[in-house]
Amino acid sequence: MRARNNERDEFDSHNKTSSSISKDFGLIRILCFPIVFVIGIVIGLASSSHVDRYFTSQPYSFKQDHPSPNPNPNPNFTYTNSITKTTTEKDDKNCTTTTNVVISCIKEDCLSMKSFRAPKNLSHGMTDEELFWRASMVPEKAHYPFDRMPKIAFMFLTRGPLPLLPLWERFFKGQDKRKYSVYVHTNPDFKLNVTNSSAFHDRQVPSKGIDPMADNPFSHYPQLLTETQPYYLIMLSGCDAQNAWNRTLCRWDIPSLHSHEPQPLGHDPCGCYSPFIVTKRAVKWGTVSLVDAERRLLANALLDFSNERFVLLSESCIPIYNFPTVYKYLVGSIYSYLDSYDDPSRYGRGRYNRRMKPDIRLRDWRKGSQWFEMKRALAIKVIADTKYYRLFKKYCTPDCYPDEHYMATFAHMFHESLNADRTVTYVDWSLGGPHPASFDDKNISESFMGSLRNNGTTCLYNKGTTSVCYLFARKFNPSALEPLLKLAEEVFGY
Repeated sequence: MRARNNERDEFDSHNKTSSSISKDFGLIRILCFPIVFVIGIVIGLASSSHVDRYFTSQPYSFKQDHPSPNPNPNPNFTYTNSITKTTTEKDDKNCTTTTNVVISCIKEDCLSMKSFRAPKNLSHGMTDEELFWRASMVPEKAHYPFDRMPKIAFMFLTRGPLPLLPLWERFFKGQDKRKYSVYVHTNPDFKLNVTNSSAFHDRQVPSKGIDPMADNPFSHYPQLLTETQPYYLIMLSGCDAQNAWNRTLCRWDIPSLHSHEPQPLGHDPCGCYSPFIVTKRAVKWGTVSLVDAERRLLANALLDFSNERFVLLSESCIPIYNFPTVYKYLVGSIYSYLDSYDDPSRYGRGRYNRRMKPDIRLRDWRKGSQWFEMKRALAIKVIADTKYYRLFKKYCTPDCYPDEHYMATFAHMFHESLNADRTVTYVDWSLGGPHPASFDDKNISESFMGSLRNNGTTCLYNKGTTSVCYLFARKFNPSALEPLLKLAEEVFGY
């Protein structure tokens, strides 16, 4: 009996001890939970700060090389999806040097009023259809929400170089940059190289037709091999077309079609690219491609809401008055200056195609010089037109010369009240034939240049007449540059 009582006492004592331990352990768990929770928060915040600081200071330090689709890439030049461009070179001692160049990817606020009212640069990935739609937008609200100074858009349509550029540089020198903008449309292969201080710096508009590819950017590769002209790849993505990298066109010539070594395909370092096939669109004289280039220049210039007047010029054009005179003349005019007249000869009405009826009738048919100047209101109407442009594209063959008839006919039919039916660019057609007279260094003299400004004729200006009928003149050969520069200040006033 006593032994049984002792066992019971030991059992009760053990239970009390276990109960005490359980209570102490429970208390410890309760106290440890908030401590561990606080420690976890501290560690989490520290880790988050470290990761954020890491990716902020080294946003593109990771790399993942993409295989080049180019059949024969340049082994000394590689691109990655990082913004680090690696160039490998070998010196005279056959030593290899690797240089990493980090290119910053600047993000733009695409919805800001500043970028909307005037694009920061002229690079974009829009097709002509998208560009014309975007440029044809007209605000319903009459007053601008910014201080708008009317600008003149000087639009140069040229095959390549601008041999008279130094004369134009002098024309723009010292003028208020809020009063003018410059646009240059060249053949796709040409790159205009000027200094950063030039009025022509970075003013080339895209002169290529851009069409989206399928999801696989190289799904059309077999098709490319069957074509007879080079193609280009461009990486653009909406707003990111504003940044410096996306303004770069990565040329890729198919090696089986061209003898020179192809260049490697580039990747968008921001990781936000969309692939496009970009075809060359060379402008050919006497074809509708000239009208395409003119409309493309107008549309790009219309993206700047401050551009009010639009002048089409060639590489052989010169200004025969100084900038203040030109600005006052054009901005103060209530009319556009688009040459439009009825020519009953075979060079006018003789080019009319009866298949254009009933939309365009013979009595509507007009002819005129392609070197126009027009107000913003008329420019918007021109690039917004689809119906009549398609008729000219279909029925106005090269023998018809659509650049001499499309805009002249369109303006006459629908916007005659906005037009003075004359041009402000002097051209000498006295020699006859399909091309005007040209002038070289032997023709340049003070008396000759003065005759361009004062030739004894008068013309309509607003509601009256004026003796100043021409502001520009063509066709001047490159050899005329030096004598023109010598006479510019004395004769032209710039």
